[in-house]
Amino acid sequence: MNKIKWLGLGIALLSVSIFLSACQQGDGEDSSFPRSQTLYLAGSQWGDPNTFTPLAESWQAAWPVGDRFNLMYEPLLAYNPITGEIEPILGSLVENTVDSIVVDINPKAKWSDGKSVVSTDVKFIFELGKRFKSAATAYATEFISDINVDTIEVEGVATERLSFIVNKEDRNNPLVVMDLLQAVRVVPAHIYEALLAENNNDISEVQKLKMDKEPVVSGPYTLETYSNENIVLKRRDGYWGNEALYGGKLAKPKFIIHPIYKSNDHFSIALQKGNLDASQTYIPRIWMKTKDGVGTWLDKAPYFASGALPMIVINTTKAPLTDKSFRRALAAAIHYNDIRELAVSGYSPDIQPGLIMSTSLESKYFNAEDAKEYGVAYDT
Repeated sequence: MNKIKWLGLGIALLSVSIFLSACQQGDGEDSSFPRSQTLYLAGSQWGDPNTFTPLAESWQAAWPVGDRFNLMYEPLLAYNPITGEIEPILGSLVENTVDSIVVDINPKAKWSDGKSVVSTDVKFIFELGKRFKSAATAYATEFISDINVDTIEVEGVATERLSFIVNKEDRNNPLVVMDLLQAVRVVPAHIYEALLAENNNDISEVQKLKMDKEPVVSGPYTLETYSNENIVLKRRDGYWGNEALYGGKLAKPKFIIHPIYKSNDHFSIALQKGNLDASQTYIPRIWMKTKDGVGTWLDKAPYFASGALPMIVINTTKAPLTDKSFRRALAAAIHYNDIRELAVSGYSPDIQPGLIMSTSLESKYFNAEDAKEYGVAYDT
């Protein structure tokens, strides 16, 4: 769920609360970054930045590389959780079936070094797991058995067409393949193949590189500077997508800064002071802070658009969890409303039984009659 056109940016809205400040002049403003041209975000980086390589695990790489933001490295497609539409980025969706997903690479897509984004780049990152079991994207090979490449003409322009073949023999799940196409960020193969060669084809050594000096990226922003206090991105005015995707418009902020604080309290205070424009950190009782100029995605509870269901996954092969009556008793012992009201400040729609959300885009699939008949509510 990656691209939402907010302030002209392709920013990932994760399934967490995002609270907006009044965008006031903040205390301790850095004059190097004019406030009117700078967007301050928070909630994705907690410790010192270690690396900005997209080959590292998501928990290793610093923001925005290690989170689902399309600011430096971009995926082929984007899922818009507000509309439910698949939107184009590096590619556009042509066909989606149970056997394959077909995507055309945008011929205008370019890396910041001027080279075109090509199928070699896509195959490199998606098939890295065939070469290195420790690759962060190795799991993709369980779902994608092959990537076929054809060159066709689209409106008179030579275009590379990729067919992602669903792995029927292993994990036959075309929906996961669709998710991978918007979750995996494409990297420049010509850069990382050279780095692998320089490091004796040892991916663990490449994963340790910081990649913080003029990184070759495809997105609208690049790394400007960083420290243990913040990470600063600067807009790339020559970004290929300005013309190809956004009608010639630049992203609004010239700079995007992610301050690094030690606790949720620090984020909360910064938000109230106007030192942050948006925070996806947990802030209890948000309705008590609106008087300080803090706004929310929605005007009333649950204040944000829920995007996920917290779950307990039970090992049904171990006694007494093998007994379905025991499992139902366990489910009935959980006071769902107390969790909703006390643990997460009411930041949840009404809790309904089942694995389908009863709100927003999923609501059309929710069956209230089945939930009533088969569901379990708190019952001592």
